[in-house]
Amino acid sequence: MFSFLKKLFAQRDLIADTVAAELNEEDEKYRSMTAEELCALEDDELVSAAWARADAVMSAHEDEKDGLLALNEHQRVLYVAYVYEMEVNNGGLCQYFANSSRAGAPYLTDALEQLKAEKHRALFERFVSENQIDVNDLSRFAFISVRQFQKMEKEYSFDEFDDSFYGLEDLGEPMALYVREYLSFF
Repeated sequence: MFSFLKKLFAQRDLIADTVAAELNEEDEKYRSMTAEELCALEDDELVSAAWARADAVMSAHEDEKDGLLALNEHQRVLYVAYVYEMEVNNGGLCQYFANSSRAGAPYLTDALEQLKAEKHRALFERFVSENQIDVNDLSRFAFISVRQFQKMEKEYSFDEFDDSFYGLEDLGEPMALYVREYLSFF
């Protein structure tokens, strides 16, 4: 039984390493593209390329807050909105607040406004206002256990927020339009 598990974990690690290598290769391709090459990309790929470039800046910093400050204004708008959408789609707003991505919360309202994603901005602002959440101090959401996570999910109306969020248009098109408008900053 132990040897079977050992082999299973080895296969998992091999797959993870292969996927990571492919992603790194793709990110490197995006980081080396010229403005003309970026401009020729389809919207989804353009957003991925701009994200990869912003993420390269973020990766140079251990602290998420320091990384956000190192981004230029336009990279920060994309990065914050991209991570927000990814986290909420993956596990809801509670997950966004619980993960290190919460460092972007103080910039989120402005980012959504810059993207002209008014419904997203209004939904987020209403939620934090109604629940008296200070986006500059989300430390109470830094969970150390599943039980704490579940408690927070019950204390706040995260399910209601998430349901409303999932009913909105995704942020892909607004992000693509924004990146095209400010391409020289990526």
